[in-house]
Amino acid sequence: MQPQPTLDQLQVFLTVVEKGSFSAASRALNRTQSVVSYTIANLEAQLRVALFSRSGTKRPQLTEAGRSVLEDARRLLGDLDLMRARVQALSDGLEAELNVALSSIVPSEIVVDVLERFIAYRNRGGIPKSAEL
Repeated sequence: MQPQPTLDQLQVFLTVVEKGSFSAASRALNRTQSVVSYTIANLEAQLRVALFSRSGTKRPQLTEAGRSVLEDARRLLGDLDLMRARVQALSDGLEAELNVALSSIVPSEIVVDVLERFIAYRNRGGIPKSAEL
């Protein structure tokens, strides 16, 4: 049977790596340290690899397998965040596509200026449902 890690397990794993310890991760996640340790142990059991080397140091060190899983976990959770943002934008009524029709009467420098302002506004944090630029 293929491993079936949960998003929660991957998030806990990523938090342990980012915070540098199980106790710091537990504080950041508002969970007990034993729950964080149990979650990581279950993830390691499912994947059948040790993600952390716990011997000889106070802080958990990633194993080679842990570094590999870390890349995938970051990508997966990043993709999930992107999907959530897209879904939120759709539920807010934002369109995924912008169609622009231009008349040859409108000077091109005005069009370029408006499009540059639109892109800058979008990059600052979002586009409202309807906005005149």
